[in-house]
Amino acid sequence: MIPIGALVTQLYPELPILDQQKLAERCSLTDSYIELTWSTVVKEKLADEMVPIGLIKTLWETQTSGERGVVLQIMKSLEDWSDNQDIEFSYLSPPAAGVYRRLYTFFGFAHFDFLDLNRQTFLLASDLLPLACTWRIPVYINVQEYFTQYTTWGILRQDALIFAKSIAANPTPIGEAGRQQHTISEWVKLFDQFIGATIPNRVDEFVESSMETRRLDKVDQELLGEILTLYYGLRGGFIWREITADDTVASLPRRKPESKTFDDHYFDLLQEAETSQYTSWLADWKSIIQWVVDSGRDETFVNHLFHIITQKANLEDEAQLQSLLDFIEGMKNAGWSLGADLLYFDETDGAFHWNPDIVQALKEEVE
Repeated sequence: MIPIGALVTQLYPELPILDQQKLAERCSLTDSYIELTWSTVVKEKLADEMVPIGLIKTLWETQTSGERGVVLQIMKSLEDWSDNQDIEFSYLSPPAAGVYRRLYTFFGFAHFDFLDLNRQTFLLASDLLPLACTWRIPVYINVQEYFTQYTTWGILRQDALIFAKSIAANPTPIGEAGRQQHTISEWVKLFDQFIGATIPNRVDEFVESSMETRRLDKVDQELLGEILTLYYGLRGGFIWREITADDTVASLPRRKPESKTFDDHYFDLLQEAETSQYTSWLADWKSIIQWVVDSGRDETFVNHLFHIITQKANLEDEAQLQSLLDFIEGMKNAGWSLGADLLYFDETDGAFHWNPDIVQALKEEVE
């Protein structure tokens, strides 16, 4: 789950950090779009600064809500309102046009698993693929999630090859013009001709040892490596062979079961988050508190949230620990009763520890 703060940073990279923080706070206080409210937005309103703010909030919420209708509706509108459906907006100011292009890309790759085939292949065969990688969207993971829906070998292999061919046809150049530059399609052909020493490390070997790739700067090498990893995973079937039964179950919350509430879905995603995702989420503690307060979440919700945190937090990680201390202090100030005693500092070993009585109380309330 990408926090609002991180989304704003990627969508508005030209803004000073303080302005990004203020914008993130505005986004957290803004209502997200639903199908009914988005239907009132017309092309002429794109210049209104509140439209992208509402879209950011929608993008953030739909990462956990499982709502498909409004996502497809938004993507269709941006396609229709763009120049020749190429997701360019020449009638807007360059900064505004860039924001909408990024928003389309984020919506597309964040919800890749339930898009139709035309949109999926468009994303993989266009310059939006390298842009998504540059903007730190977890492209490989999101494409892989699509395959958690199926167990039939034929479908898995067929769709993976379709996606791989889309990347192999991508005409976007990578590299510095006049020095070393090829289109993604040309890079894929060079990679296919490369004979590596080992199958698992073939992409790394190509990027590190090929005469062509060694002329790229480090940024382009990493970008090419990420795209080729996705291509190779699709072409070789590794991307779906890596999926376990647990992964398949974990993919279900995105397709929200009727018996689950939004909060249940939110807790599931937090519980399943990888360390890097959890650390990034925790670092955005101000936005989390703002959302908890503004949405009227009760103490039961907060207790459940911190029950998960006690399972995932690494108190030896200084960045995590500082974010956690700030988060707890902020929630105490917001009225959370259990927060005062959740952590304590032990002078004998000079470290913070969980209060076992509070941890047990949280566990019992959840169970």
